Amino acid sequence: MKDMSNRDKMIIIILTIIIVLVAGFFALIRPTYKNFVADTETFNTTQQEWDGIEAKINAIPGLKTNITEIYNESTSIAKIFVNEAFADANKNYDDRKVAVAVDEHLQPAIDESKLKVDKLEIAKTVAEEVEYFYYTPNVVTYSLLEAADINGNYAEEITEKLKADVVLAEKELAEVQVSSVKLEVAGEKDGLLDFLDKIQEDKNAVLVTAFTIDDYQFQGGLDEEEEQTQPTQAPAPVEPELDEEGNPIETPTEAAAPVETPTQTSNNTPLEVGFSKMEIEISFYNAKPIDQPDLGD
Repeated sequence: MKDMSNRDKMIIIILTIIIVLVAGFFALIRPTYKNFVADTETFNTTQQEWDGIEAKINAIPGLKTNITEIYNESTSIAKIFVNEAFADANKNYDDRKVAVAVDEHLQPAIDESKLKVDKLEIAKTVAEEVEYFYYTPNVVTYSLLEAADINGNYAEEITEKLKADVVLAEKELAEVQVSSVKLEVAGEKDGLLDFLDKIQEDKNAVLVTAFTIDDYQFQGGLDEEEEQTQPTQAPAPVEPELDEEGNPIETPTEAAAPVETPTQTSNNTPLEVGFSKMEIEISFYNAKPIDQPDLGD
């Protein structure tokens, strides 16, 4: 080192510093740089994920509004199937009180229509599918019609007409709770029609599914008035039998056979004029109310 000039010494010192710096870079700075690059990539990925989460968070108020609107609309539509007679069953899922509730629900309409109840049967509640009611057009097609449809107008029109049939036929049917009632009653024509109107106007899901009547004229009904206005013809006189001398032969008076009056029904139960016996089957439909969604408000 003593023989080295100052110039050589400076070169060695500079080289030593460079070597130390390079060694330090590879030993310390390079791993740190790699970590920095990796952390930068992680940051960018995390930032993208956060942006997506933040967008979803910002969309929550709008989603809450949409969910609330859908809930309110669905509740309004489904309200008809929330039957008052099933209030207890909807609350605790026990249908033991349904029969009593159905009877109490029908009683005011029966009383106001002045119907006489001979028999009332309420079936146990069951699950039943509710089918869609829609009209299926009776589309008649034939080879000449199809051949004349060179522009496809016929096919397009038929597809449009059958849209409801095709769409609803593919939809899955929903089940609801049903309790069926069978009534055997007697009443006047006006009373019966009034009772049917009350069932139709019921705000609950109640439907008359079957109806039979013993005497659609209601024991004469309107026809009886016409019969009363017509003059009654006297029976033709019966000429008596004569003996050999030409004298009339006296015969014992025969008792007149009993004539069945129009107030007798098929089971011989007397009814007042203008009344008839009827059988009515009614179904009460029910579905539990939709729970209000918990939106964390």
